[in-house]
Amino acid sequence: MKVKAQYDVEQRDSELPEWLTKQLTEDESKALKTKGITPLIDKLVTPDGKLFTGKVQLREGKNGNHELHFHNKRAQLEIPERIDDQQLTKDEIKLLKKGEILRLKSGHYIQIDTDLNKVTIHTGRDLSVLKEIGGVKLSAEEQQRYANGKSITKLMKTHGHDAYMIGTFSKGPDGSIQWDADQTKMIQPSEYDKYNIEELRTKLNFESKDFDREKVMKEFLAGNDRLLPEIKQMKAEGYVPTIEAIERNSDNMPDARKNGLLAAFGMDSEMYNRFKKLVEEKEVHYGHDPKKFKITSYNLTENSITLESPTGNKMETQVTNEIKTTQEFAQFQEQSKGKGMGQAKSMKI
Repeated sequence: MKVKAQYDVEQRDSELPEWLTKQLTEDESKALKTKGITPLIDKLVTPDGKLFTGKVQLREGKNGNHELHFHNKRAQLEIPERIDDQQLTKDEIKLLKKGEILRLKSGHYIQIDTDLNKVTIHTGRDLSVLKEIGGVKLSAEEQQRYANGKSITKLMKTHGHDAYMIGTFSKGPDGSIQWDADQTKMIQPSEYDKYNIEELRTKLNFESKDFDREKVMKEFLAGNDRLLPEIKQMKAEGYVPTIEAIERNSDNMPDARKNGLLAAFGMDSEMYNRFKKLVEEKEVHYGHDPKKFKITSYNLTENSITLESPTGNKMETQVTNEIKTTQEFAQFQEQSKGKGMGQAKSMKI
């Protein structure tokens, strides 16, 4: 449900419709003006006399004016395949389900609202997302990291001084900038050569380009080595390709090209193939345990995998020989019997 409200972009704090303000509490009204969306409201009466349970959002429309959106609470989670004229990939939908905030090409952000069981759209302002800091711009990927409370490191010139600062920061719970004191360092002019300022600037303050990552990977795998700078930028921004994305784009390509892509992302081809085998299995065994564990997520560059036990408990671990496919576990049991080790026993997780 949507009601158009002709507010100037910079006047969101001004008047809201009287029928709405009369029913909002002070906290609900404040949240709508400052965060762009209210908490969950029960039994709001709309102008046409209908009873509404959900959240009210004030969002900027395409014409620059703000519009009121009424989000009904839904019985089951619904994730559209297309939002804001952008088709969502399977990987992006997985991230949403994990609770991540995604930045769309339009500059808007989306996340799953667990109160509503639906995906809601927000502006960077609503989520207190930085676009630059200390005169240094944040890339689209970094803005998404910041929205999710993840740390970012930049090289900045200090105000009124010749010194530089390597600063690591993230978004705090209250939306303010939170600095990591242990990872923040001042570099005086006398130390420029020691730290190689120009190399640091290139590494930390790269100019981000907006491009289709899947397309870049596919063309690179097809032999376009001129896209190596884009691949390196993706890695620098913290992008980690999934097995599905790599396989989808390397179909019928020489192994040498796939290995080149893996190397560019700092991955080992042998470990990648091990990951691929386990992920395709979907459910695996851990250690001597006969019960199966579901693979819920993984990170290729960090060599980590998250397993969920039949009771719903999760653990994150490194990929080692302790994790076995069904066939490998059956062979392990046969070998154990031959050595007189007895039957495998369940472990508690």
